[in-house]
Amino acid sequence: VLKYRCPDQRESAQRDVQRAISLVRANADKYGIDPKAVGVMGFSAGAHLSAWASVNHRQRSYEPVDGIDAVSCRPDFAVLVYPGLLIADGTGGRDNPLGLDEALVADERTPPTFILQAEDDPVRVENSLAYYLSLKSAHVRAEMHLYPDGGHGYGIRHSDASVSGWESLLEAWLRRFRSKIRTNNQDTEGGMDK
Repeated sequence: VLKYRCPDQRESAQRDVQRAISLVRANADKYGIDPKAVGVMGFSAGAHLSAWASVNHRQRSYEPVDGIDAVSCRPDFAVLVYPGLLIADGTGGRDNPLGLDEALVADERTPPTFILQAEDDPVRVENSLAYYLSLKSAHVRAEMHLYPDGGHGYGIRHSDASVSGWESLLEAWLRRFRSKIRTNNQDTEGGMDK
């Protein structure tokens, strides 16, 4: 769990997430994890930060501090749960009808992504839709689940809402992702390319 700097410290949070990914990957042996399976998962504003880290990994948002910053900060996968703040203020244009924030437009190096949101979420579902469409345009593997009800802030707890139990879908997606890593023999920057 990353305790990043907030609120109103977007640049600091961005530095924190990039550093955390590199720190975990650099210490993979120590932690007993696969350095090619380091991902990000965020809820609400944390999902925004996870999307940002997925798209903005080619360059550090800060000057390198030590050797850890030489290790890739690209997440190998991302999980976005009721993401917020993905749509820019204002209206989208012809190439971006839902108004995705330009800093969050996916490219071919954006990692596979799992997106989940309830349609009755006061944080507009267009956030998820816009990012999903960006992923698909970049030919990035993505899975999105929209539920009719659940609101915002349900996390991983049982409720009577249709979204309850979503974590089993995530578990299945992660198992498929893990299986793909095992069969992928390419040596990439931080894990799988697609």
